[in-house]
This record gives sequence, structure tokens and C-alpha cells, in this order.
Amino acid sequence: MAAARRRSPVSTIIEDDLHFALAEWLTKYARIKGSWWHTPNTSSSIQYAMKLKKMGRKPGVFDFQFMRYPNFSAFIELKLHPNNLSDDQEIFCAELIRMGVPYTVIRTRSPEATISQAQTFLREHGFIAA
Repeated sequence: MAAARRRSPVSTIIEDDLHFALAEWLTKYARIKGSWWHTPNTSSSIQYAMKLKKMGRKPGVFDFQFMRYPNFSAFIELKLHPNNLSDDQEIFCAELIRMGVPYTVIRTRSPEATISQAQTFLREHGFIAA
């Protein structure tokens, strides 16, 4: 009988895992005041990327947008620690600052820390109850 392969106790987290975890928490558990969505900003095919560009895709737009009445928006960008913002994201960030729109960049290596930091940000800006 062959010995079972032992899995490494350290799992490999990729940035998508952080997105999935936050989206699941927002969908199942958060009681968001308003609306939210995730903005995909990359494509696996050049043809689809060109199509998105023709439809007005804006490079650098942060991952999650939140809106609530009256006329209030906020953004969350997720980064797998220690990754930094891209040049396009830096430009988008400067636009948010210029317009006075709240945002946060969450840099973590765990879904739990991502959710915790998002909760704090959303609570501070009135998107979830205190």
C-alpha cells in the first residue's frame, strides 16, 4: 500500500482567493446599505480585452465599488501582500483623491484579514451598521 502524500500545511493564496472571500462575505453575511459590485479589469484573451476597451473599460479601476443614497461611492482594491498598485491604479487613486471619494487598498495574505479590513472600512463609511 502506497503511503499517502502529505500536503504542505502552508496553502498558496492567490489574489483571486481574496476577491472570492470578500465577494462571498458581501453576498452572504454583510448587510450593505446600498449596492456593490466587482469590476473585472483583466481578460485572458486579447480579442476580449480589445472588445472591453471599445466598450469603455477604464484601466486601473479598483476591484470593488460601493454605492448608497444619496450620491455616495467608495472603492476597495485588493492586493496580495506585498504587491503594489499598478501605474493605472495609481492614476485612478489620484482621481479618487481629487474627487474626495473614499477608498482603501487592502494588502493581505489571508481572506480573513481581507474581510476584517473591508468590514472596518465599510463601517467607517456607513455601508454597514456599526
